[in-house]
Parts: sequence; structure tokens; C-alpha cells
Amino acid sequence: MAIAAGDSWVAKGANILMFGTPGGGKSHLAAALDLALIENGWRVLFTRTTDLVQKLQVARRELQLESAVAKLDKFDLLILDDLAYVTRTRPKPACSSNSSPQDMSGAPSSSPPISPLENGTASFRTRP
Repeated sequence: MAIAAGDSWVAKGANILMFGTPGGGKSHLAAALDLALIENGWRVLFTRTTDLVQKLQVARRELQLESAVAKLDKFDLLILDDLAYVTRTRPKPACSSNSSPQDMSGAPSSSPPISPLENGTASFRTRP
């Protein structure tokens, strides 16, 4: 299978998005592709999108975001599962004399979710 080899798309930094109803097998297909790509020598991280976002938020809060992103950059491919379930929140600013109490609340933004999808997805993000 050409997709599992990865040569034609991973090296070019291409993306694959899988759409479908919950329970349709997207995560299983993504996991099988993950395994095949690892067996073909690619460095792949398969994670739930919410888990990755939470880890990055903690790293940002602990002023370790650059290090966390550098670790992700070591992978040839990130497979993000359940992309549709991630929502965007307004980050708390680092100490700033111009910050108002409202800015420091960390209240969710009125912005729509990162992805307007209602069904689960598996998203593949490669680096060019």
C-alpha cells in the first residue's frame, strides 16, 4: 500500500484528513497506518488531540513550550485523533502590567471550536 510506505506524502509534508461518523473505524485505520509507517522507518506520534493540547498548555504555563515543540519536531508525522473535540480557550497572559482582571480569568473565548466538525476525525500532520 503506497500510503503506508509514506514516501510519496510524508516526506513532502502533505496532510490526510479522515472524516466519518463516530465508530466508523477512523481511529483504527489511523493506528494501522501508524504501525505500518513505523515499520517503514518513519518516526510517528499517535495521540488524541485533546491530550496533545493539554500537554502543550501545561508546557506553556511552565514556560517550557519551546522545548515541548522541539520534541514534537523530532517526529516525521503527528497523527491527531478526535480533532473535532478540541475547543480553543483564551490563554492566560504572562505577568503584564497592562493585564486587566478579566484578561487573567482564563475564561473560555467566545471563538468557535478549532474545527467545526461534529463527527470524529483523525488528522495527519507532517512537517515539510
